[in-house]
Amino acid sequence: MYPPPIGPKNDQKPVLCWEDYKWSPGPEVRSAASKIVEEFWWRFKCDPLEQEKADGVLEENLTRKVKQMLHEEKAAAIKRLMKKGQLPAQLTEVDENGNRWPTKEALISAKKVDFGTDVGWRLLCEHWSGAEFRGLSLRNKRNKLANGDTVFHCSGARNAVATRQFLVLYLRQASFCLCLIGKFHLHWMMFHTLEMQTLKTGKDPGISGA
Repeated sequence: MYPPPIGPKNDQKPVLCWEDYKWSPGPEVRSAASKIVEEFWWRFKCDPLEQEKADGVLEENLTRKVKQMLHEEKAAAIKRLMKKGQLPAQLTEVDENGNRWPTKEALISAKKVDFGTDVGWRLLCEHWSGAEFRGLSLRNKRNKLANGDTVFHCSGARNAVATRQFLVLYLRQASFCLCLIGKFHLHWMMFHTLEMQTLKTGKDPGISGA
């Protein structure tokens, strides 16, 4: 879920982080963050004694997830623009330091149909095309290289090392979800099985299956 732009109509900005999801135009309007958190706890349960800790873990995960989602969306948009693994020259521009970037217009044209609003995507592309974001992107890349980290091309297939890193992250997130689901998940699966049996046989087997 990517929310519409936030802020007053004459000064709107794109949603760039989880904190932006918490914005609301007024006290009577629920924020995107509140809807997401409410739906999460409607689907999953945890021990009430662990609720405060679980809320903190969920907050940390959502903070990381929004950044990751935007990073992946930008990479996916660039990939949609590529021809034979390269960005066509007419879709790029060169900054004063000789770095080549996709143009704002090219990024806007690569919007995925179901990703937010047209206005929100345009503002997001303007943000990605700004000097501040590009400078930050270059610094992050240089820092990773200086620290000995491998910088992976997000629009290509993962190699063995990247796949291993992805699996570690995935397993950590999966472990977090399993801890929250616990017995609730087992109860839900039992109910789902009984429901499917009812649909197949036309009879309600009941809790005991009789």
